[in-house]
Amino acid sequence: LSVSFLRDFTGEFGEEYGAFFRTLLENPNPPLVPALIENFLTYEHELPYKIIQGLLRNPSGVVKRAAAHYLYYRGQYEAVRDLMPLLRDEDPETAKSVVNTLGRISRDYLIDNFSELSEKEGLQLTHVMQRIDENFVDSLIDLLGGLDDEDRVNLTLLLADMARHPGASESIEELLEDASEKVRASAVRGMAQIPADQLDDENIRRLFEDPN
Repeated sequence: LSVSFLRDFTGEFGEEYGAFFRTLLENPNPPLVPALIENFLTYEHELPYKIIQGLLRNPSGVVKRAAAHYLYYRGQYEAVRDLMPLLRDEDPETAKSVVNTLGRISRDYLIDNFSELSEKEGLQLTHVMQRIDENFVDSLIDLLGGLDDEDRVNLTLLLADMARHPGASESIEELLEDASEKVRASAVRGMAQIPADQLDDENIRRLFEDPN
């Protein structure tokens, strides 16, 4: 089978051969794996996790990156244990792909489990991921606008504890003008965590004027 031939598998024809494609991934030929993975992503077929584990342990960087790519879209928190060792992979492209996947999985886990995680657990996860992925806090900030008020309150308080990160402190300052009273109140609480030398006179004035 050639890579170009695999890419021709569309619609019902591609679905019919899903089981056969799984067997190809159990004994992978590296050049074929990226196209096989794309097939499963395209047709929303779940791969047994044991197959993904095998791909992550394959010596080929192409295979490991394809597995990480699959997990970027489908991976749950169970995959973190298998991904972490690959942060030290000798292939920098593989390590970079794993960083991106870990960031996505951890970000979603954090947002989905705010109510179950303690403040300490959420902060520890955020600190660890920021050390792994320098863009992790920025990716959390990007989510703010799409969350409901309860999650925005939780994320605001989490960002406050990360206030030494420039983007986090700037976001908290902006949230002082949020339409939600709860979010504004959380931003005020969060401002107390920001070092005084990071606050300008205008933000100090707004703190005293905000009724929440």
